[in-house]
Amino acid sequence: MVEHGGTIIEYEKNDLPCGGIILLVLGLIGLALPVIPQIPFLAGGLFLLMKGSGRFRAKILSSELYRKHIRWRIEANRYTKRLLQAIEG
Repeated sequence: MVEHGGTIIEYEKNDLPCGGIILLVLGLIGLALPVIPQIPFLAGGLFLLMKGSGRFRAKILSSELYRKHIRWRIEANRYTKRLLQAIEG
């Protein structure tokens, strides 16, 4: 449940992966069509998938790409603790 401008918006946990898949598809379309921005859609899609799917989140956090390029920066305090909590839940 999220409060937005005095209105309460309710969403199911299953809505997050669906939204993530839609954003990922839009990001992939953006790779083929240069008029659609890819990075915001891809990043938003990955974020929603990580928040909505524990299995997908575990797969990303255990991937070599995450450990090699992102985790060490977080541990070296290049990113804030708040970002780490947002990523890893």
